[in-house]
Amino acid sequence: MRFADYFGRAFANVSVAQFPWAKMFKESPMPKMVDVPLSHVPEPVCKTASDWISQRSPDALGEFVLWCIDSIMSELSGPTVGPKGAKKVQQTPKAQVAIFVVLALTLRRKPDVLINLSPKIVGNSKYLGQEKLPIIAWVINQASQGDLVSGMFCWSHSLFPSVCAKSSVNPQSRDLVLQLLESLCLPLMPPKLGLCY
Repeated sequence: MRFADYFGRAFANVSVAQFPWAKMFKESPMPKMVDVPLSHVPEPVCKTASDWISQRSPDALGEFVLWCIDSIMSELSGPTVGPKGAKKVQQTPKAQVAIFVVLALTLRRKPDVLINLSPKIVGNSKYLGQEKLPIIAWVINQASQGDLVSGMFCWSHSLFPSVCAKSSVNPQSRDLVLQLLESLCLPLMPPKLGLCY
């Protein structure tokens, strides 16, 4: 949690207008979401953080990754109704951008953590739904940046069966899942060759 707090303080001045993540995840195609928001973090900071992450235990990282995903999902769902109809505001970090940064850093350094969490995520209603799909796709994409096989495993075990196997699925959801597959496979494709005569 001190790791998240450090980045929370570093990104405390980032406003919702500067990082409109909910809008971005609804409107941007998958390839553009890969570097969100790590493109704004200096390489030496990423390396130091990655080295620190590699020294943490898989169980601690698993709990941390779930906490990050839950924080994002909580923010995404907005306020919930508490007892007697009163609105109960979800507890969320002050700097949501920091959660994306630490989650991306963790998944890229230790993508196998997401494989271990797959049974907890797949089929859990907390992580299902059209509005949550872009976040889960982004999470899988981050893991694939660290290890393509891990990303493909998570895609094939969580997104493909839950979204593409049903005929009643929203076409936008199916398109997003296939965009993710395309972005995962893009590094494997040979560069375009010119026409030979």
